[in-house]
Amino acid sequence: MNHLGLHPTKRSQTVWSLPFNWSDDKHLELEESFAIRNLPDLHQEGLNILNFHPVHIFLNTPTLAHYEKCKPHFNQANFTDFIHSGTGIRNLFVELCEEIKKSDLETCLLKNLVTHES
Repeated sequence: MNHLGLHPTKRSQTVWSLPFNWSDDKHLELEESFAIRNLPDLHQEGLNILNFHPVHIFLNTPTLAHYEKCKPHFNQANFTDFIHSGTGIRNLFVELCEEIKKSDLETCLLKNLVTHES
């Protein structure tokens, strides 16, 4: 986590590697607080690729234990009953989006980070 100076790396003619410097599952594993200060410095040189899993945003996952408890119910109608109402990953994601907007930081799609060489 928090790797500096990231950049896309061409692995083959058609495959690129896009490394990330933060991931929500590792954040949960380390039991970090849901404060934006626990994310990489958004103003550092190089890429900031933060890996948020949609399921953790949806569930507002507060702990890995909560996620594990939810997994058996993923295909059930009552899955929404497992959305965490307190502080969790969704709160961190929303705060990140607000900080990006407030700081007018440049963002892009991952596909736009790679060039297609002939």
